Amino acid sequence: EPFLAGVTGEYVNLGMAIQPEKLKACRYEMITLKKEIKAFYQKAYDSLAEAKTIHDQWEIFYSSALNGEKAQQLGQRMSEEIFNGVTLTKAARVKHRFFGVLAAEGRVDYLADLIEPLKQHIILTGRPGCGKSSLMKKIAAEAQQRGYHTEIYHCSLDPESVDMVLIEELSLAVVDGTAPHEIIPANGDKVLDLYQLLIDIDV
Repeated sequence: EPFLAGVTGEYVNLGMAIQPEKLKACRYEMITLKKEIKAFYQKAYDSLAEAKTIHDQWEIFYSSALNGEKAQQLGQRMSEEIFNGVTLTKAARVKHRFFGVLAAEGRVDYLADLIEPLKQHIILTGRPGCGKSSLMKKIAAEAQQRGYHTEIYHCSLDPESVDMVLIEELSLAVVDGTAPHEIIPANGDKVLDLYQLLIDIDV
């Protein structure tokens, strides 16, 4: 809306382009299509809800075998490697975003465009419940405490889960590299398989 309605900005009345007589001739076709669209939306929502339920079941299964002590030690090692004890003398800027969406044509994301300019890539792999999101949340929290500008990218299926953390001053991306946003590591990329590192039993 304009800041001062009628004083600033310009209104365009799209209703002027409507031709009611032509639309009335298509009335029943339009009603049918509206109903079909509504049904397809509901089918999509139901499928996504089912996918989320299955994902949550996997997560519970694998997280039950997660070694908490190993996870804490890994987090500490990564913190030392990433920050090297350095704290910046400024307030951090933190932004929360998504790098992709589930669209009509399938998954659409800009992951490659976001991480390509950065010098360091840490790619986390492993099954649901292996601690990838928790580890990235810890890194993001420490980056904020240390004054680093940080972008936190959330999962489009589960916004409470984190898929990627970018730390501007370090030119660093820590990213979940598993499907549906699988990443093929390039030379110099560091890959950590949390299933191998943190899960105690072979499940």
